[in-house]
Amino acid sequence: MASNNIVKMTGDESYSTATIIKNNDVTTSEVINEDDKITSHDLQEKQQQLEQIETFNLFSQMGVKLSDALDHLFSNILTKITNSVASVLT
Repeated sequence: MASNNIVKMTGDESYSTATIIKNNDVTTSEVINEDDKITSHDLQEKQQQLEQIETFNLFSQMGVKLSDALDHLFSNILTKITNSVASVLT
């Protein structure tokens, strides 16, 4: 319907669906199969390569160290506060 309206508006028959279908000898499934050249074997190889590569993420490592430091700091602060409160109450 859209191509028929375009033909009516432009007067150009090259937009006709009949012309497009005649010019297109390749089916959609053939186009998809030609473009889809990645196989499951290729994906398995890439996955193995990624597993073998040890990546180092600087920000991740910095975050882990910062988290550990803050955990240790607040643990010590809470221990001192708890000991102070306990000594005052006893």
